Amino acid sequence: MPSWIRKAFIPKFVDMVKRAGQVPTTKLIWIDVPVGDAKADVAPGCLHLPTTRMAYPQGAADSCLVRGLASALHESGQTDLSSLLSSNVFGLIHLPAQQQLDAIASLIMSRQPSTNVEKYYKKKKADKIDLLEDIHCNVMAVVLKGSDGGVQHGIGIWGNALFDSTQGCALTLCKESLDWCCGGKDASFVGVYKAIRIIPKAKQFVKSTHKI
Repeated sequence: MPSWIRKAFIPKFVDMVKRAGQVPTTKLIWIDVPVGDAKADVAPGCLHLPTTRMAYPQGAADSCLVRGLASALHESGQTDLSSLLSSNVFGLIHLPAQQQLDAIASLIMSRQPSTNVEKYYKKKKADKIDLLEDIHCNVMAVVLKGSDGGVQHGIGIWGNALFDSTQGCALTLCKESLDWCCGGKDASFVGVYKAIRIIPKAKQFVKSTHKI
């Protein structure tokens, strides 16, 4: 294994790559880099939803997907699930996109078996998601795909709000916000890489304060 891999990634991910290389069914497949992009940049003020605070900001931890989803769940009123994800965040991060989403889905369904988690892993299914036109009445966790090929940043979505946990508040769900999340000047948003949609049983639905 090249030395740069050990320098660039934490031992947990390096061990996963090593194990995959020893199993015939995974020996020659590509493995995504872990999702979890920590950055200090602040989105332009015109994109902010200042009254919608980020309940679970990620700080320096590479936990954008988990804490973005947790913040969206919190805002939607599903505080039991948001607290569950937050308290288990360090067991969920430093994993490739699909493994991280699977771990999140398993944790949610272990707490609330009646909750359905719809998965969008295959490219054909993920490509059908239109973040700007779909009505987001259910919370989603989304791994974004940038024009530079990057798939390492994840967000939460609910209603017309985008929850990028690197920020102090939610952003308006629009092309400009999605472009900023993917890098802004260096890269733009081109689509959904992988995603899950959290669908609670009917009586768990709460009244939205956001346009949906």
